[in-house]
Amino acid sequence: MTSENNKKPYSPEFKQLMRSSRLIKSRLIKETSNLDDESKKDQQLEESEEIRSLKPCLDCGREVSESAPSCPSCGRPNPTIEINNTAKLKFTRKAEQQAMLVGGQLSVCDSFERLMNGETVMLDLPIGKHNLKYNLAQASGTQEINIIKDKTLNIEASVGGLITPKIIFDIKYTS
Repeated sequence: MTSENNKKPYSPEFKQLMRSSRLIKSRLIKETSNLDDESKKDQQLEESEEIRSLKPCLDCGREVSESAPSCPSCGRPNPTIEINNTAKLKFTRKAEQQAMLVGGQLSVCDSFERLMNGETVMLDLPIGKHNLKYNLAQASGTQEINIIKDKTLNIEASVGGLITPKIIFDIKYTS
């Protein structure tokens, strides 16, 4: 007997079942490839939207996604959103004869300013409490200040004290 004679004929039901399974398999493959194509299109669309949503960081200028929580370059939180939660600090170093040529320094938050005798510095600072560090030749130290929305904090510094010089602050808020 040859191998052809050993083959058993398949029943019509079995043949129909095989055709159906091949048809289902080809449909699944086609749908899967369609899903892959759609997934690739979605990914390309997301990438193009990401490119369109790049904006410069307001501090360093590097291109950053609008949805980024912070700038990867400088660390600024919400790098593309202008946050207007700031107010003004006006710091005046009162002119005094004994300090005519001696410079001073002022730092608060990330701002650092040099201040000569009789000069005034205007700073935009975030609303809230801050430590103002000063070194005004005669004395140095730290003063806690509170920045209030829609108010300008005016500080006038002058030298006081008979034996040990110290800085006297005159602090006022104006609208």
